[in-house]
Parts: sequence; structure tokens; C-alpha cells
Amino acid sequence: MDYKAFTIKTLTNMHVGGGDADFGVVDNLVQRDPVTKHPTIYSSSLKGALREYFNGENYRDYIFGVEAKKENDRKTEPGHYRFFAASLLAIPVRSNAKPFFMATTPSVLMEFINTMKTFSVAIDGMEVFEKLSKIGTQGGKALIHENLTAKIEDWDAVRNENIPASSPILGENIALLSEDDFKELTAQLPVIARNHLENGKSTNLWYEEIVPRESRFYFIVGYGEQYQAEFESKIQEGLVQIGSNASIGYGFTKITKIGG
Repeated sequence: MDYKAFTIKTLTNMHVGGGDADFGVVDNLVQRDPVTKHPTIYSSSLKGALREYFNGENYRDYIFGVEAKKENDRKTEPGHYRFFAASLLAIPVRSNAKPFFMATTPSVLMEFINTMKTFSVAIDGMEVFEKLSKIGTQGGKALIHENLTAKIEDWDAVRNENIPASSPILGENIALLSEDDFKELTAQLPVIARNHLENGKSTNLWYEEIVPRESRFYFIVGYGEQYQAEFESKIQEGLVQIGSNASIGYGFTKITKIGG
């Protein structure tokens, strides 16, 4: 089976729910990796979103399979493609010098490198990730390319000549944080209050955790023997909606192939 890599850029805020609550403080939490605790998109959620996106294509069942929902339906058939969970690569952080920086950390970059090696996926510009993953970080500091006197969230910006000005995958204004600082950042995602109206009156109020727009994820797809060109063309041509609350603009993303 051939494996390809794709990135997800969130164009709007995204909520892919994990079905958990924060002991009454936050009603709806996002999905998180069980090891790193960083935001993630489970493979089942990603596959479901893509299956919906491919609705109407005559090759959809070949890629995603068929799930019998009624007794007289076609029997369940597995798809010929394999979809892996999407892992966080970078997340935007506010600054007093620029609208935002794209924050990441060496361990996340090293996991990205190891994933590409595991699935034998060749990535253009992998040397950038190799270089970034080896930079030593310091707690309370955000390493950036430019020589700026700036605050990035609560961290002081420090110039590091090994930080690139930009990356096709990570974007512009890269900020490298220590492992602990990055965990702190991703542990405290934005929370938005939501309400339900009936006859113009609010009848319910809840709090929902979101992954902010401009965040970057990556995932692996194992290809079947057929419809490879069609799959790649379709997945990259439009906007894929992932997660809940599409009616209020949540979860609209752009997916791009980066290697394979």
C-alpha cells in the first residue's frame, strides 16, 4: 500500500468533539491525543468528514467502504483506503508585534519527521523540520526569525538565526516554544459561549472548546489501487468541513498534499 501525507489548515474555528466535559466548566471539549494531550482529529471523525465531502462521487464506496444501516441495505464492506488520525503541527498565538505567530515545539516536529519515515513518505523541505527539531528551547522564551522586541502570548520573543522566515507547511512567522510552554498553550484552548434561542429567548447556554483558525494538522492516507488521481484532485479542490457546527461556519478547512 502506498502512503501519502496531507496537511489541514483550519480556515475557521473548529470543534471536533470528544464527547467529554471539563467537570462542568467547559461543556464540550475537543478531541485530544491520549499520549501528548494535544488537540487531534480522530481517524473516524476525519474519515467521516471526508466521506461526506466525497458524497456523489461514483468511487466513494471504493475509497470509504459501505456501512449497512438497515437489514435490507447492502452488506457492510470495508473501504480500500486507510485513514490515520490528524496530528497537530502548529497553532496560532497572539502577539503585540504581529497579528499572530505559528507556534510549534521540537517534539511535535520530531513526531512529524518520524511519521513520514515510518510510512516512507518523502517531503520537500524536510531539512527545515530536521533543523528546527534540533534547536534547544528555553522556558518562557519564544524563538523567532526576526529581531523583534515582542511578546508572544506571555513569552518573550528571542531571535534565533536557525528559525526560517517561513515554511510552505508551517506558514509564516514561526515561533518555537519549549515542550512545557507548548503543552500549556494547547491545554488552554479558546472557549466560546454558545446559546440556543426559542422565540427570541435564550433557553440554554453552554461553553465549547475550539481549535482556532489557522491551526495546522497533518495526516496519512494509505491508498488503494484505484482512483488515486481522482482522490487527490477532489480532496484538494474545495473546502472540507470537519466537526460540528457547520451552520455557524465552524470547521471549514483546506487540505493539501505535501508528500508521497
